[in-house]
Amino acid sequence: MRNSPGFQAKIPSVLRVYAKLKRQAEVFIRLVAKRASKTNSWEMATPQERIDYLRRTVWPTISKDVPAEFVQSDCMLKLYLRNWLGIEPTEEEQEALLAQAREACLR
Repeated sequence: MRNSPGFQAKIPSVLRVYAKLKRQAEVFIRLVAKRASKTNSWEMATPQERIDYLRRTVWPTISKDVPAEFVQSDCMLKLYLRNWLGIEPTEEEQEALLAQAREACLR
């Protein structure tokens, strides 16, 4: 992102997004490192253990800007944290999220 034209041109909205993502990444890295130091292996944790841990520790911070009706969604959590979890949402989860989004937009 730092190599993007918007960042190089110091566009305020791009700089704000960059700063927000950087803070979120720092929080996530710190929490994962803390977890790894306690268990000695993030890699040995099962996918469900990773999801449960991230839902308790990281998700409340990261999901502040997520609409309230989607905060409890496993699909949304997986979408936001897929790079770190290594887990993609299933087709059924994605379809359920889309249906929920459609319903929320129609209200």
